[in-house]
Amino acid sequence: MEITQGLYLVSTPIGNLEDTSYRAVRILNSVDMIYCEDTRVSKKLLNYYQINKQLFIYNDFSSELSRNEILSKLMDGESVALISDAGTPLISDPGYKLVKLCRQKKIPIYTIPGPSALTSSVIISGLPTDKIYFLGFLPSTASKRKHELQKIKKLDATVVIFESAKKIHKTLNEIQNYFGDIEIVITREMTKLFEEVITNKISNILSEINEKPIKGEMVILFNTSELITNNVDFIEGKTPWEVKCDIALPCATQNELNEDDAKALTENGCFVVAEGANMPSTTEAVEHFIKQKILFGPGKAANAGGVAVSGIEMSQNSTRMPLSSEEVDNLLKGIMTRIHATCVQYGDKGDFINYVDGANIGGFVRVADSMIDQGIV
Repeated sequence: MEITQGLYLVSTPIGNLEDTSYRAVRILNSVDMIYCEDTRVSKKLLNYYQINKQLFIYNDFSSELSRNEILSKLMDGESVALISDAGTPLISDPGYKLVKLCRQKKIPIYTIPGPSALTSSVIISGLPTDKIYFLGFLPSTASKRKHELQKIKKLDATVVIFESAKKIHKTLNEIQNYFGDIEIVITREMTKLFEEVITNKISNILSEINEKPIKGEMVILFNTSELITNNVDFIEGKTPWEVKCDIALPCATQNELNEDDAKALTENGCFVVAEGANMPSTTEAVEHFIKQKILFGPGKAANAGGVAVSGIEMSQNSTRMPLSSEEVDNLLKGIMTRIHATCVQYGDKGDFINYVDGANIGGFVRVADSMIDQGIV
């Protein structure tokens, strides 16, 4: 079967020469010329299938002049095959500029699908395959590598990175610095005799390859859906209170949330604020929350669990009757439930519950009752 004028993008094996398709062999046997990355590598494939064709170079270092020469041959009606050293052309390989030129000149382009390290690694990894983010080889400069890795933080996908043995330590350390000691998958020597799939924590993999270095190009894969850092950005000098949310939990330091922060929260639709520290909201912020009639849990009520557990511990020690974790949980639940009931009892304003009033008045009543019980007043 004769072939017509056009550019043929022919996939070649990523390791096992027997993975070459019948169609790929026919096309390579039939085209007028074949362009490849490295004639020494591609010659092995042609010899294996007894394809007697001269090979021409087209790689990352090819100039615009080289592309124009190929384009000229195509426009003269010739057929040209483009192959990579291994896998599908243009996947982390040169060629897209040539394809773009051909499309602009309306020269026919044909794809002959076949082996790909990308797809082979994804399907064998055991990671989700519904959404895939392919990074290829990371840039060489530190700033550009950092930029690419930062973009991943906002993804919910399986990330695929190509890497060489020379840079594997550097890349794994960078991934660990950004995302922690996560579990990743590394594939290497796919379809070859020593094919290997490694699944482990980054620290463990680094220890293994320090003891026994690995060779060849490899593929790194990990899924971002379970990363704590997903969809979170750190902005130096900024607080999070301007971010839209339903529930805000200030729980770091005293007076960390001021009146402007409180206004930003309520303007963005926040309707629940519960303090998880000692007075993290300023007086002005608390007054704003009460004025807006949102559900505001002051620290003396919402953050009472720590003090309550301390009291339970003191009681346990004084009675010398150890409590199980389940018993402590039940006691704490009872205490927090009663605190809420007290806030409702003394803070009910008819159309909303003022938990600040409820907690304050409830606390005063509790102290007063204790003083009466002890005969102090």
